[in-house]
Amino acid sequence: TQAELTVVELSDDMVRRQQARFPGVRITTDRAALAHCNVVVGTSTMLLNDTLDAMLAAAPRARRFAVIGPSAGLWPDALFARGVTLLGGTRVVDGDGFRKAMASGDSWSGTARKFALSAVDWPGWKSLLAPRA
Repeated sequence: TQAELTVVELSDDMVRRQQARFPGVRITTDRAALAHCNVVVGTSTMLLNDTLDAMLAAAPRARRFAVIGPSAGLWPDALFARGVTLLGGTRVVDGDGFRKAMASGDSWSGTARKFALSAVDWPGWKSLLAPRA
């Protein structure tokens, strides 16, 4: 089987710049381009610019809808309830090293670990906070 890559951007300027860099990729500002997609991977920027719900609505055939990125480190329950199936983010494991790297402009990759949470496997926040018997 062959996969087709579609990128949806918010600005025409970004579309032009990305088309110049990736001429073989369909890049558009039209969310309707996601209508036929069965897998969607979106950045956590959707959480910051308040476009997640619109993107979910634009991809009604998506069996899998992942939200990934450093801004995705949050309780996933509300996202899973909306239709997100996977949340991938970053967890800082060395706070002091992270602060130093950020202050100096160095890479902070050695101070953090990636994670992925699946809607299928997620027990929910109430279950995680429930007293153990």
